[in-house]
Amino acid sequence: MLLKNKNITVVGAGCTGVATSNFLVSKEASVVLVDIKSRVELEKNLLSLSPRVRTLFGCSEIPESSDLIVLSPGVNINASFLEESRRRGVQIISEIELAFRFTKTPIIAVTGTNGKSTVTTLIGDILRQAGKKVAVGGNLGTPFIALLEQEPVDYFILEISTFQLEGIKTFRPDIAIILNITPDHLDRHKTVEEYVNLKGRISAFQNEEDILVLNKDDESVMKQGERCKAKKVFFS
Repeated sequence: MLLKNKNITVVGAGCTGVATSNFLVSKEASVVLVDIKSRVELEKNLLSLSPRVRTLFGCSEIPESSDLIVLSPGVNINASFLEESRRRGVQIISEIELAFRFTKTPIIAVTGTNGKSTVTTLIGDILRQAGKKVAVGGNLGTPFIALLEQEPVDYFILEISTFQLEGIKTFRPDIAIILNITPDHLDRHKTVEEYVNLKGRISAFQNEEDILVLNKDDESVMKQGERCKAKKVFFS
């Protein structure tokens, strides 16, 4: 994915947005970081922001020159201020999708309503005890895009939320794990069905070479595994 001289807008100036912006300018992209909050509210987040990133605060306007839009997890991909860009055919992706396009390191990705952080941390500890070099993050701690700085590693271990899965186009973990699904974040996802289906998107682009780990006691989890081509492994 060539980024040199591309006009890219990053939406959301939290930890993920800042890390994404810094990564993009390192690839010689022209980056604008947009946030509806004021500079004063975001001051702490901006301490590590590259001076090469242009900023627009107190603003939800997407520059018309944008070739690509990258969303932080806190930004709803269905927000009205993105409609004009979508109408013009500008690709809108999440930070995990962007990071995925720049690595060939095997990925173990964990989602579920409860227990994501615990299981993600546990897998990281197990692999370290086995002598593997791993980088752990995603929705837990360090954003995926910032973990790329730690390569080479044997595995990325990522906690993944529905907010991040909204904006994937090709994101494909070698091993995906769905722990459980109960209604959550309905203020953003509106319906239980939408929320459940977003959890299932963690395996949307897996193929026969990949592994999908499913909770056999959870009917919603099992249903999400039905359409996936990956090898299924179950726990109870």
